[in-house]
Formats: sequence, structure tokens, C-alpha cells
Amino acid sequence: MMQMKIKLDEERLAEKYDVDKVWAMIDEIFASYNAKKEIQTDGSIIYTSNPKREKSAFGDFGLAYIKLKNNAVMGQYCLQWFLLDVDDDTGEVIDEDVLKKEQVRNPLFARGA
Repeated sequence: MMQMKIKLDEERLAEKYDVDKVWAMIDEIFASYNAKKEIQTDGSIIYTSNPKREKSAFGDFGLAYIKLKNNAVMGQYCLQWFLLDVDDDTGEVIDEDVLKKEQVRNPLFARGA
């Protein structure tokens, strides 16, 4: 099972953009892969791959990642962004701090951008 956790700085985001529209854009990306959305108590959102699409989950979430990493709003206002791969048999979780990686190599995510 694949998961992606995203948290945006909604306070700063609201100064320039409609927060609901930004989340709707992100939701639309994951909805195209039939991912489940869970709002967390800290304001982050976890998108979980559809169990019926497990064979394509890595590709689905890879495409979502590509779309999001090329989004300037995501780059400027993202506070947390993790890709989680949960082994269905063992429950082992492999997590990748996508935000940290993008801050190093992607100018859209450079703080102050």
C-alpha cells in the first residue's frame, strides 16, 4: 500500500490563494487514481492507494509526485510531504521525506522562492 502525507502552511497560503481550491487541485490528482483521503488532526492529509489498484499504486503515486513537484504553490507552502510504502505482508513502513529531497534539488521548493 502506498501513502502520501501532505501538510500545507494554510495560514500563509490564505494570504494569496483560496486554500480550498488548492486542496481541491491536490485532491483531484489523487482522485484520478481512486486514492482514499484522510484528514489528520494536525491538518495534514494522507492519501492512500486503492487496494484494487495495488499493482499500479507505485506508478499512480509516482505520477502524483511528478505533478506536485512541478507545482510552485506546493513548493512555496508545503510544510510536510512524505511518501510511505507499507508492506502488506509485514506491515513494515518505508518512508521518504519528499519535501526535504525537493528542497535540495528543486528550485520551486527552495525556501524564499
